[in-house]
Amino acid sequence: TISNPGGEATSGPVEIRILPRAVITSQPEGVQIMQTRPFTLSVTVEGGGEPSYQWFKDGEEVVDATSNVYSVAEADFGQTGLYKVVIDSELGPIESDIVSVLVTPLILAPEIIAGPRSQKVDLGESVSLTVVVGGTEPFEFIWFHEGTAIDGENGPFLIIDAVEASNLGNYAVEVKNSQGASRSDDAILSLRQPVSITSEPDDQRVILGESLRLEFEIAGDPPFTLHWEKDGEVISDEVDTVFELASVEASDAGQYQFVVTERGEEIRSRSIEVEVLSLIHISEPT
Repeated sequence: TISNPGGEATSGPVEIRILPRAVITSQPEGVQIMQTRPFTLSVTVEGGGEPSYQWFKDGEEVVDATSNVYSVAEADFGQTGLYKVVIDSELGPIESDIVSVLVTPLILAPEIIAGPRSQKVDLGESVSLTVVVGGTEPFEFIWFHEGTAIDGENGPFLIIDAVEASNLGNYAVEVKNSQGASRSDDAILSLRQPVSITSEPDDQRVILGESLRLEFEIAGDPPFTLHWEKDGEVISDEVDTVFELASVEASDAGQYQFVVTERGEEIRSRSIEVEVLSLIHISEPT
């Protein structure tokens, strides 16, 4: 109420609010993040009424960054910098701590594209196991033989100069970098079995014009080559274990052999005799 010699006047009711000063209870924390990965900065405020927020990077306002949380779905190098948030309350603005965001080059975890392959070898032979890896270097390689790490083998190649019986078995490789590890499937190193002829056809007697089929069975591991011979001469283009003629002619009679060549040495079948018979037509006398 206000009064003077001329009278007095009384105001209407006035609401008085006592607001606690805005206080930051949780500051943003700096991050180091790889390119294309998400990151978030956040702040928590208590008191000061209804606050408003504005994030800054290197002193410049960040467009559309007006909440207590600033999120980036895929970081890029341009987002490296110093960040803070200004909170404007009814009692005036306050600022958060300044924190750094460092965006680093993307490092991909190793991925084995092609692992070591199983091989059949002879004792004394040189052999190489290899692995092809995707991801971001540098890589660390660990080779295993029968589950035990091999000392001193720390590259993408494992070379055995002269295979011994103790070298046979299962091999694998594990590849690591700062983002993870990947292990190959097992590759089996085993002895190569020499080739042998396990089944041969009998001699054949075929009627002129009928079909002929000669078939051998073999066992053993490559590499080797195959060919057929007739009367000591190589039959061209016949490089399978089966030799067939759809319609036998008289000139097809002879001695046939199946030949396997392994490391320069020939393994020959026995000679298969093919006899071509002609039908004799006997007509009755008139």
